[in-house]
Amino acid sequence: QKPPASGFIAPAIKPLRSLHGVVTGFKRQSGSNDQARYEITLQPRLALLGQGRQFRIYQHQSVPQIVESILRSRHDFEGQDFLFSLKRDYPRREQVMQYGESDLAFIDRLLADVGIWYRFTSDERLGIDVVEFCDDQRLYQFDIALPYRPQSGLGSSGQDAVWHLQSNHRVVEQQVHIRAYHPRDAGAHLSGEIDQSRGASGTYGEAYHYAEPYTTLGDR
Repeated sequence: QKPPASGFIAPAIKPLRSLHGVVTGFKRQSGSNDQARYEITLQPRLALLGQGRQFRIYQHQSVPQIVESILRSRHDFEGQDFLFSLKRDYPRREQVMQYGESDLAFIDRLLADVGIWYRFTSDERLGIDVVEFCDDQRLYQFDIALPYRPQSGLGSSGQDAVWHLQSNHRVVEQQVHIRAYHPRDAGAHLSGEIDQSRGASGTYGEAYHYAEPYTTLGDR
C-alpha cells in the first residue's frame, strides 16, 4: 500500500456506534436475483410492555411507585435498567385501576397525568438500554445541535441531521375546569380553572374534568 500523498491528512476513524434494545420487527422489502432489502425495527425494551392487556388495582402507592412495581414484578427490570430523576414529591393514591390497558399504555397515562416524561440512554459498560424518568425541564439536553438538510438524494456523510420541519396551528380550548370529590371530606374545595388563551384569539370552549384522583388542590 502506497503512503498517502504529501500534505494529505486522513480523517480520524470513529468508533462504531452501539445500539441497545430488542428487535420488534423484521420485514423483507424487496429482492431480486442479485440482492434483497430488509427492514429491522429496533426499539428499547420498554416497547415490549405494549404487548398484552391487564386488569389490576393498585392501592396506597404513588405514581412512581406503581411504575417501578410494574417494571420490577412483571417485566424483570432491575435497578440498572431504569432511573428516576425526579425533583418533586408525589403523594400516595388510595386506589388506581388499570382496566384493559397494556402496561405501556397504563404507564404512559399515569405519567402524563402528573407531568413525568422519559427518555432512553445507553449503558455502554453493561451493554443495555436504560429508561430515565424525569419531571424537570432542567434535565433536557440543551447542548445538542443538528444541521437542517432536506433530502435531495445527496450523501449525508454519515452525520445526524434534520430532514423535515412542519408547522401546524389549530384551535384549542380557551379554559380548563377541574373538579374533584373527596369521599372522606365532602366539604373539601377541589375546584379550579385555568385560562389557556394567554391573550390569544385562536381559543374557544371549555374542557371540563370531573372526579379527578386528587384529594387536595395542587396534587400531582
